Amino acid sequence: MNGKKIYSGAAACLLLLFSACTLMEPESGPVPGTDGKAAVRIGIETDGGQGRTVWPSAALADVTAWELRGRKSSEPETLLADFSGAGPTVYLETGDWHFTLRGYKNLDLILQGSITGQAITLGGPNVLAFRVAPVLGDSGTFKMTITLPGGHGITEARVFKDGGQVAALAPDTDRIVFEAAYPGGNYYFSFRLYKDSVLYGVVSELVQVRAHLRSEKTYDLGREDLNIVYTIQYYLNGGDLGGADNSAYYRSTDAAVTLPAPARTGYIFEGWYEDRDLIGETVAEIPQGGMEDRAFYARWTPIAYRVEYNANGGSGTTAASSHTYDAERNLSANGFSRTGYIFTGWNTASNGTGTNYSNGASVINLTATAGAAVTLYARWIYNFNTTQYRDMVSLSGRTITGNSAYGGVFPAGRTVTLSPFQIAKYETTYELWYEVRQWALGNGYSFANAGREGNDGTAGAAPTSGAKTEPVTTISWRDMIVWCNAYSEMSGKEPVYYTDTGYGTVLKISTNGGTGTVADGAQMKPGANGYRLPTEAEWEYAARGGGTPSTTGAFVYTYAGSNTVGDVAWYYSNSGSATHTVGGKTANTAGLYDMSGNVWEWCWDWYGSVGTGTADNPAGPSSGTNRVLRGGGWYNDASLCAVADRNGDTPDFRNSNLGFRVVCP
Repeated sequence: MNGKKIYSGAAACLLLLFSACTLMEPESGPVPGTDGKAAVRIGIETDGGQGRTVWPSAALADVTAWELRGRKSSEPETLLADFSGAGPTVYLETGDWHFTLRGYKNLDLILQGSITGQAITLGGPNVLAFRVAPVLGDSGTFKMTITLPGGHGITEARVFKDGGQVAALAPDTDRIVFEAAYPGGNYYFSFRLYKDSVLYGVVSELVQVRAHLRSEKTYDLGREDLNIVYTIQYYLNGGDLGGADNSAYYRSTDAAVTLPAPARTGYIFEGWYEDRDLIGETVAEIPQGGMEDRAFYARWTPIAYRVEYNANGGSGTTAASSHTYDAERNLSANGFSRTGYIFTGWNTASNGTGTNYSNGASVINLTATAGAAVTLYARWIYNFNTTQYRDMVSLSGRTITGNSAYGGVFPAGRTVTLSPFQIAKYETTYELWYEVRQWALGNGYSFANAGREGNDGTAGAAPTSGAKTEPVTTISWRDMIVWCNAYSEMSGKEPVYYTDTGYGTVLKISTNGGTGTVADGAQMKPGANGYRLPTEAEWEYAARGGGTPSTTGAFVYTYAGSNTVGDVAWYYSNSGSATHTVGGKTANTAGLYDMSGNVWEWCWDWYGSVGTGTADNPAGPSSGTNRVLRGGGWYNDASLCAVADRNGDTPDFRNSNLGFRVVCP
């Protein structure tokens, strides 16, 4: 049999309902050996039978050739014998052996068995009692024939394999025949019989399909009992059965049917009722012998939980509140206090990175766990009495004809038209940055840098108690535009910056690793009323004091509000090498502070050359390497604090000399 094609496979195990039939029973007693080898007899039997499980027809008589292979211990497996018919006697060396027996029908492997760890001795008897089973692999066929009694009235049979429909058949007078090929394996077939559109009965079989064999069954409805199928309908009342259908079937001969336990978020299942008004006794099962359609209604009780309140650094008492799932209820009014701080509400995390709730807010479904305690932490901000540092100044729209006396982005030969806008009166303070960032971290935002209070603060620390109110520093251009979106959302405004040209996704992440980040490609949505960075033209117009441009007066001051740098700016010679409280110098004619000095201020635009011609609300080049910086800072010479001076750096650059202020429509 050296030229035979071998088909590999492994036998799958199912419940064996019938005993095995023996092909050959070897003689008992020792068998003499030859040349020092032991005589070994081969016996073969097969698992077989037709019961509730449909097995392939695989009689030993179907085998046209057998192949015995074996090996000692860790030696390679070798061919020991080829034979047909009854098993021969073979002569083997003594020792522990492992054997494989393969049965072929022509060239197709159909039966296989193995024996592991059998000792072969000279004293014998040595018998290899193989039990072979059909081989899984390649494909076989399944054929089902259902014979129907006279006057059956059945109009259709729908065939399902493992829950999915594979065929719809019309009866051929008095029978239904289904036959198809499938890869070797175990399948559950269900034949649903209908009288018109009404389900009459179900024939179900567990089927083994094996390589090159036919699994065949005939089901005679004239002799075997087919019970009418009754429906079970579940009315879940808001629950679910874990993805299972909310209807089922049963037959009167089935074992008792245990009703499933559904689930519903935030509720406890109290049982099934047959009364839709959920009165009477609960039902747990349908006893065997039931003969009617049944409907069951789920009853639920919402879970109860409580909310506890943590002072989070404060003192006093706030009473816990009791809540019920799906029922709105107000949180307890705050009873805590903290010296030097203002209470701003509650948060689910002690560091403020969770979900915020206002004092006495109406809440619902804070947990779905029965009896759980949800802890809310008091939120505090420093009482700086600094609301003035968040003021905005309105500037009228204007067309500005450039002049050689202006420079900057308004050179001679260029005409710029700007729409009205509001600009922050002060550079963004660390106190405001910190408050918005804490809110943002609890609402899906993340930042590359935590920011510092002035030039010497600790990154990410709470603002210093007292009246310091210095600008935030050590944040990148990317951080600022993401923060602007958070400030907008926190203030009930529409965010300006998005990750896509369709403005479908709000930009909430300020870094994506390395260059070319999502933030660098941010899209600015026209008409959005949220906070943003000023364009360079808006910044310079505001720094010059707004109003009507002129070649004399405030619009052509060297610095923002004066020709004397020390009047309006903290710079290298007067800063003491440190940032200062915003608003500490004289404002310009628009009422804006620190447009020169203290910290550089980022603008929206990519840095590039300024051309001539007409520009309507210009926003700079469409791409570049650096973003625009204007105004100079505490560490710089006076020349860099001039209104017309232009500078720039990469969007990820940060240091203690850089800050920003915001604008909005």
